[in-house]
Amino acid sequence: MTILGFGDDIIQLVEYQKSWDYRFQFESAMILLALGDLIKGIEHIGSTAIPGIIAKPIIDILIGIDDLKGVFTHMNVLEVLDYSYTAEGGDIKRLFFKKGSPRLFHIHFVEFESKEWRNHILFRDILQQDKGKRFRYQQLKIELAKKFPTERSKYVEGKSAFINQIIKPVASDK
Repeated sequence: MTILGFGDDIIQLVEYQKSWDYRFQFESAMILLALGDLIKGIEHIGSTAIPGIIAKPIIDILIGIDDLKGVFTHMNVLEVLDYSYTAEGGDIKRLFFKKGSPRLFHIHFVEFESKEWRNHILFRDILQQDKGKRFRYQQLKIELAKKFPTERSKYVEGKSAFINQIIKPVASDK
């Protein structure tokens, strides 16, 4: 097992675990029960959704809804599920919630079938299917975790160019 750091503020990468999919299934079922018709789609994204790749042991859940403002009418339900809103990243096309300390889950609310929705799923699907891109992404993550072990935002930012390089040629074909 590869471990680079511990705790909520330190980037921790571990070997792929089959339990991540089960954890996603269970948590997404709880969210679906709690939020009901607000949700138009729910997907497991991020590295924990890609068998064989190292990842931060945090399950990323993508939730598609019609209007992001609808999330704010359900804040009490999300709080009961132990999720807290954070403005991490300052993205106006995504609402971000986290759960746990250390973090266990992230929820990314986006508009259903928007560019953000499609790009998250596209990146996951490409890495699931392409071993070479998956390996290059893993190597980049290891480098970034070593370079920015306590700077989550720089670690995330460092992956952006690679992600955009992977999805742009495919996204422009559609």
